Amino acid sequence: MDALHEKITALQTELKDLGYTGYQIKEIIRESTDDKSIDQLTSQECTKLVEHLTSFVAFARKSKCI
Repeated sequence: MDALHEKITALQTELKDLGYTGYQIKEIIRESTDDKSIDQLTSQECTKLVEHLTSFVAFARKSKCI
């Protein structure tokens, strides 16, 4: 597994720890990847997904502080 895939996995775990359900995480990924599986993504698409997931993590962290 390359570094981007490892980062995606880590972000998925973090989202789950922050209270997102597995279904919600899958939907976030599905919307960001146009229904492609993570293994089918190009490096550029993986980078976009990492940015997208990171924004959800930031939002969830900020929401927990309120």
